[in-house]
Amino acid sequence: MEKDMGNRIRRALIEEEPVSEQAVDRMVLLARMQWNTQVPRKRTGFMELLLLQLRVAGWKMWVFEMMIAAAPIFLIIQYAKLHVITPVKVAFSLSCLTVGISMFWIVFIYRSSYYRMIEIEAASYFSLKGLILSRILILFVGELAVIAGISVVTAAYLAFGFGSGAAYMLFFLGLCGNGMLYLLRTAKAGRACRYFLIYGLLLIVLLTVLLRFQPQFFNGELQTWLVPGSMILFGYYLCQGVLIGKQREEITYA
Repeated sequence: MEKDMGNRIRRALIEEEPVSEQAVDRMVLLARMQWNTQVPRKRTGFMELLLLQLRVAGWKMWVFEMMIAAAPIFLIIQYAKLHVITPVKVAFSLSCLTVGISMFWIVFIYRSSYYRMIEIEAASYFSLKGLILSRILILFVGELAVIAGISVVTAAYLAFGFGSGAAYMLFFLGLCGNGMLYLLRTAKAGRACRYFLIYGLLLIVLLTVLLRFQPQFFNGELQTWLVPGSMILFGYYLCQGVLIGKQREEITYA
């Protein structure tokens, strides 16, 4: 049966049969009717993508961030019980912790970049960078919640002001977020992760140098400057997000 069907298909492809003009006109008419009655498919928007990822993978990202943040905070508290930890060292530790948590964004961002799918780009208004942006926004919101929790814990156990801890962490979260978005906006999506890893390491080196030579940077008085600085960074963060959302990425079909 299958062999007979294969032979019939082969003959139909080889043999040339005359086609009447009426059959061609009828086929064109049917195609036009089908096209006119077809309901256009609604493309997926960026907000729909963001809500979908929030439902499917958002809680996993947030749990991962909380687990990463819980371990160093526990160690800092245990260290404070055995040794005297100064406010300068607390501010330095919280700043480094914020940069360290932000560098774990690479795990999720690299996944989005590595498993890129052309079909998604064809079915939506956003590019691969837009897909990665949605993950960055989810991780950014999760880190804001983590910062709030860490500020409460440090204020309770380390006698370090809630506002001081939040100010340092929000400032360096703004630096990390803007650095990631700038790299994503200007570099290829695959290379942005490597560049951000270098950027994060340089920030930690900078913090270490400041602690060694300019410890006054971590004094509480600086909080009045960190708050407006954080607001400026968050404003620029939103601007860069809008630019990436409108940016189209050139796609090459391999």
